[in-house]
Amino acid sequence: MRKLFVTILLLLNLSVIYSQKAQISGYVSDNKTGERLIGAVVTDKTNNKAVSTNGFGFFSIDCPENTEIILQCSFIGYLPIEKSFKTEKNLTYNFDLESGIAIKEVIISTNKQILNNSEMGTTTLPVSQVKLMPALGGESDILKAIQMMPGVQGGTEGSSGLYVRGGGIDQNLILLDDVPLYYVNHLGGFVSTFNTDAINDVKLIKGSFPARYGGRLSSVLDVRMKDGNMKKISGNYTISLVASKFLIEGPIKKDTSSFLISTRGLLWGFAYAGFSKLVFEDFMINYNFYDVNAKFNRILNEKNRIYFSFYYGDDNFVPRVFTEDKNEKIIFPTRWGNFLSSVRWNKTFNSKLFSNTTLSYTRYRYKNSLQYSDKQTKSSFEQTYLTGINDLSAKFEIQYFANNYLNFRVGADWTYHEFNPGFFHYISTEKDTLITDTTYGNKKIYSQEANFFIENSLKIGNHINLNIGGRFSNYLVDKKLFMAFEPRILANYKVNTKTSVKASFTQSHQNIHLLTSSTVGMPVDLWVPATSIAKPELSTQYSIGFYQILKKDLILSIEGYYKTMNNLISFSEGLSYYGAAQNWEQKIETEGIGTSYGLEILAEKKSGKLTGWISYTYANTSRQFENINNGKAYPFKYDRRHSLNIVTNYKINEKISLSASWVYGSGYPFTMAIGKYPYLNEENNNSFFYRDFYNIAYIYPDRNSFRMRAFHHLDIGANFEKEKKNGVRTWTISVYNVYNRQNPFYYYMDTDQQGNWHLYQQSMFPIIPSISYSFKF
Repeated sequence: MRKLFVTILLLLNLSVIYSQKAQISGYVSDNKTGERLIGAVVTDKTNNKAVSTNGFGFFSIDCPENTEIILQCSFIGYLPIEKSFKTEKNLTYNFDLESGIAIKEVIISTNKQILNNSEMGTTTLPVSQVKLMPALGGESDILKAIQMMPGVQGGTEGSSGLYVRGGGIDQNLILLDDVPLYYVNHLGGFVSTFNTDAINDVKLIKGSFPARYGGRLSSVLDVRMKDGNMKKISGNYTISLVASKFLIEGPIKKDTSSFLISTRGLLWGFAYAGFSKLVFEDFMINYNFYDVNAKFNRILNEKNRIYFSFYYGDDNFVPRVFTEDKNEKIIFPTRWGNFLSSVRWNKTFNSKLFSNTTLSYTRYRYKNSLQYSDKQTKSSFEQTYLTGINDLSAKFEIQYFANNYLNFRVGADWTYHEFNPGFFHYISTEKDTLITDTTYGNKKIYSQEANFFIENSLKIGNHINLNIGGRFSNYLVDKKLFMAFEPRILANYKVNTKTSVKASFTQSHQNIHLLTSSTVGMPVDLWVPATSIAKPELSTQYSIGFYQILKKDLILSIEGYYKTMNNLISFSEGLSYYGAAQNWEQKIETEGIGTSYGLEILAEKKSGKLTGWISYTYANTSRQFENINNGKAYPFKYDRRHSLNIVTNYKINEKISLSASWVYGSGYPFTMAIGKYPYLNEENNNSFFYRDFYNIAYIYPDRNSFRMRAFHHLDIGANFEKEKKNGVRTWTISVYNVYNRQNPFYYYMDTDQQGNWHLYQQSMFPIIPSISYSFKF
């Protein structure tokens, strides 16, 4: 089967029909900043053919040789432009677009491209639209905007989690400038690590991803940073209830090299300590988070360009306990975050051949401690828990634009993983003398991945578009080699100019696992490698979709999917990451099975004064382990059967815009005790008649057999812009949960004043108004 598949791929590449064609290639950029535009549409209006720019703004289109043609270049949020050509071979032309209101002509070109290509389950969100949406705490958030799309769940209320088509949070390949990030939240999940001011493009692919992507089961979130203004120094700063941020960008040498530096931090972190001390008296909390994004790029010549990207982000949570003895000091510092750096080299060999080479390093670490000291006795001890992952990677990819009917990609990547599955360090002193200094826990594990992919985008006639590819995965850990082949097939049949039907079949492997043991606001993510015990995860997904242009600027999509996931892992019941008595592999259940299927509907309007979308999702997701829930399948923690999202933006004029969003979701499943009984504490067997010496045992039904109440809230916002002498000022006002819906965050059992047990609901987010101020210069 594998040999047959590879043979078909090779035959497709040999099937290119050579004819007298002229190739026109180049880049599409913003005329004021020089920023490359990803996904811009270049249309040959004379011959009714169109292509899109790739992830670096590059396009290549072929036309009949020695003829007069008209090329139109368009992109949402920009004014389209046209250029007449007398075609010649290997002609280069760069388009510079001017920003403006998205007109219907541009939307028509974009919607036609959706019908023409084979992409499925793909969402592209303009950052400008994300900034207009109502925001919790006044901080615009890419991940929260994506949660409003079909097939995506956000987890608990207010968090920036992504659970895509029944997958876990670890099954998303989240890329920042082509480099994976392992943890993408701040403030316990309520703020994502992505600073919208520094972002150029965001694309989500839900499972039906082509062969160039791999390493995860459920989705790809491809985030591209801005390159930096090539024309002039510019920037902006924002102050909101959640964070303050500052960005500056500009040319180092005009039209040749540029830089971008962006910082963000918790504005009111300094006030946490004093406020918590007033509230709790004997308890104080220090908390802050920050992000730093930086990028430098240089155009070496017309065929070579180099990029340097950098990201650093951390959360610091430091509770302190005060005792009656003023000499004692007890603190619990916790720190977690990411570091990322990369260098990328783009090379254009000719009008048909484009390559990208990436070298990168990425790191995630989590550290918490218990520190005690006594000034009077001069004694102290500290216990520290540390876990994390370090990756060193190299990637090379070539894209060959044979003609308008065939786009060929081939590439390879290599990753060296260093896993720290969690260890403890304990140190103690007495009278300033070292008594104990010991380390125990899991040893570091090292693994390597080497992958090769081949991918073809092929057009057959005027109706059929295919993306056929394969990914060859090799994974080495503890001297054991895992090899796999992952077929990827995406097909599109264009019924007419307004209708298309798509289908896909994809398989993916994942060579890392995530074990999570979380409480509210305190994440503990334990990344561990696939091993001979915890084998690599495997997913198989089938999808089918229907796409219809209802009006010139309104498109409807309906997609159905069925997905299976194998070799999932989970902590065994009653066990967690703490405890040195066992290796992590002795604490887990393996060979778990996941099943997910659903229907997704999206209607989207992208032009005019009123824009937005309506999405609906029906989903059913389950998990099954041999030693959990007596071996029976049970609903996944974030199995939400029905979701409805409505997002609208209304531009009153050039200065004022209004926005609103309404979210509805049926309840998540949870496990609740249905009974209890007392039993005798055997250590006090002489106290049979004394109730205080009884323990209470609870009776539980099947796992996740109850459902929370339905979840819904309405958010509204308004943006007020004004031209000032040195730039543009914007006030943003938002109200979260306008009608103060008390949505369930979790449930718990407790007794009332009469001693009777009742079920209680805990809610977290009432109506929350917020305001932010930004200035762009």
